Order: sequence, then C-alpha cells, then structure tokens
Amino acid sequence: MHSLLKPNGILTGLLFKREFAQQGPPFGGNQADYQQLFESQFDILQLTDSTNSIPQRQGNELFFELRKK
Repeated sequence: MHSLLKPNGILTGLLFKREFAQQGPPFGGNQADYQQLFESQFDILQLTDSTNSIPQRQGNELFFELRKK
C-alpha cells in the first residue's frame, strides 16, 4: 500500500485486534504489533478501538488512519 500512495496519502481501515489459532488469512495482531509494523513508513494518525464494529466483532477490531511519510 505504501508504494501505491502519493506522498502524504492517507490509508484507513480496520484490523483485527486478536490472534487466530490458524495461520491466516484472516490475520490477527495487537495494537503494539501494528504500531511497530507501520511506524517506519507511515505517520499513525489513529490506531484505536473501532466504535462501529458489528456486534459479533465489537472489541476485536482497531480503526487505523495512516499518512505516508
């Protein structure tokens, strides 16, 4: 995604905030892992619990907003 974005481009979406027993997909992780993964190439504008998840995923998703460095 980094290579597809223009300078200062914004990437937003949802990430799972949990680990899965099987190898993905879907892929899981935690907030600290995602922060470490993205911070070298993006400014992390938001990485917070999602407030708009469907009931079955409530508390298991993170909303992210990243800006390309």
